[in-house]
Amino acid sequence: MTLSLKRTDYALDIGAARVRAFEAGKGVVLDVPVEDLVDVSSIRDRGERLTAVCRAALVRIGARGRFVSCVRRAVLSVPSGIGEVEKRVYEEAARLAGVPELYLIESPMAAAIGGGGPVSKSEAVTVVDIGASRIQAAVISLAGIVAWREAVCADEVSPERGGDLVRSLISECIAKGRYNLADDIVRQGVLLTGGGALTPGLADSMQSALNLPVRVADDPRLAVILGAGVVLGELDELSRPKTKAPTPWAGLLIFAIVMLSLCKKHGLINRVIDLFVR
Repeated sequence: MTLSLKRTDYALDIGAARVRAFEAGKGVVLDVPVEDLVDVSSIRDRGERLTAVCRAALVRIGARGRFVSCVRRAVLSVPSGIGEVEKRVYEEAARLAGVPELYLIESPMAAAIGGGGPVSKSEAVTVVDIGASRIQAAVISLAGIVAWREAVCADEVSPERGGDLVRSLISECIAKGRYNLADDIVRQGVLLTGGGALTPGLADSMQSALNLPVRVADDPRLAVILGAGVVLGELDELSRPKTKAPTPWAGLLIFAIVMLSLCKKHGLINRVIDLFVR
């Protein structure tokens, strides 16, 4: 008799307060407080904590037993700006928990995807993800994070704190000469995700403070794990070698975009000045 074990792909979002898991073909299969999985009060080492929580989450959803893991691949959300050392901590924790092949995605990127932001387009998407312990804000364009900011969130988030992060992003884009992206932020506004996005009156207060459009994602609590789930479904396509030759029109299009952005420069700066003096 041959023993056959079906291996499945999963996405994981291990936050400070909650753990969420997404199973390929099923959707979100886990959304529980960390304390429901592991008593982390006595665990000081971060890597050990990550391993324990990740293993417990996989056991809870039936992705692994005492000795056998049924995980084929996993996407794991991580904070923006982490270095190579921290990446290795996440990778080693996942490996010890029974994940043979791991892909990392930065939380703001996952949040923007899960919140419905068109992250692959040239126009910038600005996301503010409000978690239990931190606020992460990022400007995303052409499937990459152009600028990001982070703040500790020890208590209820204030509109001023979220607004300051967005202003910092605009300043960074202008400092880098990315006037078109700063213009996108001013024109398209901000997408709020994370559980903190549901704070009563927060979106309206931020909108008034910034004088920019601010909207809350349809399901802000699950935006990160849903976005990681979308990436999970595209792993095969993302890992496939690209063989299509670039079109000669691509360079002309980029040039046109840059020139158009420069033409908008002075009008944008006036709007930004108005934004900062409010």
